Amino acid sequence: MAKEAMCETLGKLGRCDERGIALCATAKRLPNGTRGMVALSLSDNDLIVSDMDMRNRIQEIVYQIPLKKVLDLKVNRSLLKMFLDAPALAFSYRNEAYAFVNIMPLGSGRVFLDAVEQESKRV
Repeated sequence: MAKEAMCETLGKLGRCDERGIALCATAKRLPNGTRGMVALSLSDNDLIVSDMDMRNRIQEIVYQIPLKKVLDLKVNRSLLKMFLDAPALAFSYRNEAYAFVNIMPLGSGRVFLDAVEQESKRV
């Protein structure tokens, strides 16, 4: 599925707001212990983690996380650190750790990490 089509699909499913901010990533650490490809999208103040199948098709919502309730948010924009397997996005929510690597912007996803930081600071 093309990047634009994935972003459009997330919007139609109500998982991405009018900003069109989304990306694909590899879940390195999730509370249930699973790993693999996921779609990360923003809808209002929520970070929505959707599973993806082997053909990059959007599947069910795995987690819906209100960003204003996340703790220890770490956003890594350094390509060198990412190359060394440092998470591009990591945080904790409800005493559980989340970490994502290998990010690939969808649509206007280039601003995704900035938006996550901004939304986490909103009250």
